[in-house]
Amino acid sequence: MRRLRWLCATTALAAGLAGCGGGDSHGRKVPKVEGQPLVQAASKLSQAQYLVDIVIVRGDPPRNTVLKQDPEGGSEAKSRTKVKLEVSDGVKKK
Repeated sequence: MRRLRWLCATTALAAGLAGCGGGDSHGRKVPKVEGQPLVQAASKLSQAQYLVDIVIVRGDPPRNTVLKQDPEGGSEAKSRTKVKLEVSDGVKKK
């Protein structure tokens, strides 16, 4: 298993966004990104002012697809909270 960490600013740059903006102390809904390509998922989370923690795991194709997220999409969390994404390596489980 490979583990990658992306902070909001890094993700924002990769997605061509302006940046993270300030945080707030109020909870907001975490975007649901399961089943989406990693770049799209990271961009959505970054735009919503969340940090992204990526773990590459063994998973069926397509490669770089978000298999699981924590906290779950639709739950409430403060901005700048880390959202852990388990992302498929595209290799079928035996």
